[in-house]
Amino acid sequence: MAFITLIVSNIVVILTNRSWTDNIFKIIGAPNKAVLWVVGGAVFFLILILNIPFFLELFQFQKLKFINIIICSLAGLTSIIWFEIYKMFKLRKHELL
Repeated sequence: MAFITLIVSNIVVILTNRSWTDNIFKIIGAPNKAVLWVVGGAVFFLILILNIPFFLELFQFQKLKFINIIICSLAGLTSIIWFEIYKMFKLRKHELL
């Protein structure tokens, strides 16, 4: 479960670090083929690792229930929210000056 959280949080870090001023929703809306390939590849291989018995055995993972995957994904997403809040306050402070 920690592996899923780590991968999801790394994907979110990639997305949020594309801009130090825009929020993550604006960043996701801006097209970038390289990021699409990186994020798509990470999600694709994560799905493979979690569903193919050979990879489950290779990485010594167990088959997870869908709710566990959702919980881990939410944990990965929320681990980066602090940075989005920081960017929001930094941008507002800059606009006030």
